[in-house]
Amino acid sequence: MEVVICRSLKSRILGLFDRSLLKRVICITPCNAIHTFGLKNVIDVCFCDSDLQVIASHRNVLPWKYISCTRSSFVLERISSSDPWPLVGEKISLSILQVR
Repeated sequence: MEVVICRSLKSRILGLFDRSLLKRVICITPCNAIHTFGLKNVIDVCFCDSDLQVIASHRNVLPWKYISCTRSSFVLERISSSDPWPLVGEKISLSILQVR
């Protein structure tokens, strides 16, 4: 999976509010909770541990929601689509496109 890593405070805060990332999967690290307050789009979210194992996966998360997963090391997010999305228990592989 190709991802843009969001590590800086600014990129982590902006997340999918950054219009240049709307067609990308973003990886927010470290992260064990997300919110969709103020987002206009429905998103897909995947929480992963440090071994790249999916420990929680959510599709079609509506705006104004809060989701946490205390065991998570990082989270993957994208605007919801019908494309495949990782399931709980799967191990993922990442291809880093950019670090912000």
